[in-house]
Amino acid sequence: MVHTEILPNLHEIDKLYPQVTFTHLYKCSHDWKMTPRVHSDCHELFFILEGKGSFNICGENYQAKPQDIFLIKPEQSHSAIADAAFPYVYYSLHYRLPVEKSTANKSLEEELPLLERFYTKTYPYISKITVKYISDIREIIDKMEIELAHKKNGYQTILMTHMLQILTLIARASFQINIKGNNYGKHPINNRNMLLAESIKKYIIENLTEKIALMDIAEEVFLSPNFCCSIFKSVTGSTIFQYIEKLRIERGKTLLCRFHLNVSETAYELGYQNIYYFSHVFKKRTGISPKDYVTSPQVEEA
Repeated sequence: MVHTEILPNLHEIDKLYPQVTFTHLYKCSHDWKMTPRVHSDCHELFFILEGKGSFNICGENYQAKPQDIFLIKPEQSHSAIADAAFPYVYYSLHYRLPVEKSTANKSLEEELPLLERFYTKTYPYISKITVKYISDIREIIDKMEIELAHKKNGYQTILMTHMLQILTLIARASFQINIKGNNYGKHPINNRNMLLAESIKKYIIENLTEKIALMDIAEEVFLSPNFCCSIFKSVTGSTIFQYIEKLRIERGKTLLCRFHLNVSETAYELGYQNIYYFSHVFKKRTGISPKDYVTSPQVEEA
C-alpha cells in the first residue's frame, strides 16, 4: 500500500501570517515628541527599549517605560512625548493582518484562540502591554532588521513568522496583564471578564455608527444587561455608554480634521440624528465646539 501524505494548503496557511511593511529603530532627542497621527491601512507596534514618557491613544494617556509595548490599530489617533532627561530608544513596526483565519492545519487552528484578538482591526482592550523579558522580543526584532537589510530570498516569509512570534508573546503577556498598571484598580480581574469586556468593545467598534442599545450588546455576549454593565465597568473603569461616547468623539476629531467633513456630515457619520446633541457631547468631552476645534491652533499644528 502506498501512503500519500496530505500536505496542508499552503495558500490557506499563508492567511495565518501578518505582513510586515516597516520596521525601524529610533533614538530620540531630548525634545522629541510625536504629534497626533492616524494610520488607515496598517497596525503599528511601539516597543520601548530605553527612556520614558507618555503615549496618548484615542484620548487615553499611558505612562511609557522600558519593556512597554503600545499597539496602535488602524484609524486610531495616537501621539507621544519623551521625558527630556530620558528620551526614548524604541522600535516601530508597521504590519497588516490577514482578513480571515487559516483552517488548513488543525494544530495551527488550535493555536488561534490565543491570537484571535489580533485577527481583526478591533482587538479592542489591548493598547499597552508590559513584557517580562525585554531580550526575547528584542532578539526577534534584531533578526527582522537583518532580514530587511539583506533581503535574501524568502525574507518576507521570515519576517511574517517573526511577527507572528511577537504577537504570540504579546498575547501570552496579555493574559497576565498588570491591572494596576493599566488603571483598572488594585484587584486582579479574571481572564473571562477581560474577554467579555473585549467582546463588548468589539461589538461597539463594529457598530459605532449605528444606534447601539444595551440589550443588543447583552444579547451579543449572552449576559443580562445589568451583569454586562457591571463586568464592563469593573474591567475598564468606565460605563459602556461613556466608552461609546469617547470613541465617537475621537472618531469625530479624525473626520473633522483629517477628512475635512463639516459638523453635520460628521454627526451623521457617527450615527447622531441631532447635530446640536453631537455638538453638545463634543464640547462636553473636549471643552470646545466641533467648529472651533477644527480651527484651533493645536489642530493646525498637528
